[in-house]
Amino acid sequence: LQLVSWAMLPNHVAIIRLNQFSVGAAKAVREALEQAKSAGARAVIFDLRNNPGGLVFEAIGVASQFLPEGSIIYQYQERNGKPNPVRTVGNGPGQDLPLVVLVNGGSASAAGIVAVAMRDNDRAELIGETTFGTGTVLSPIPLDDGSMLVLGTGLWLTPKGEQMWHKGVE
Repeated sequence: LQLVSWAMLPNHVAIIRLNQFSVGAAKAVREALEQAKSAGARAVIFDLRNNPGGLVFEAIGVASQFLPEGSIIYQYQERNGKPNPVRTVGNGPGQDLPLVVLVNGGSASAAGIVAVAMRDNDRAELIGETTFGTGTVLSPIPLDDGSMLVLGTGLWLTPKGEQMWHKGVE
């Protein structure tokens, strides 16, 4: 499965599809944006439909391609703790292009994080259906028999502090 694909649509609009937030996602999105801009793209449709999510550090890297440095992507909250903002880093090539983000009920986890970050930072309109509604941070714990326990260790909240667990992003 190809991580990122893109194509030029009429009127110099590039559509960039990210299939999942696995290792290399941010780099692949950056490369697609650079190629699209070189080909004359003047706007971007970022397709996160049926994206199951993945690694949170890749979500930070992907959001950083579209949002100015220091923008809040999400807030992380542990049990009985105060939410801590997680911010973008660097200056990505997609920050100056008009943007819409496509989402649906299969957009989960990191896909929801990135989508709501674009919405809450007034960077993009979200188009499609309400996302899956993942709102937990999962930590894998390897066990001696080779199996793995995945434990919810915290919540992620939108940049504005809203919970998405079981609600999704509209």
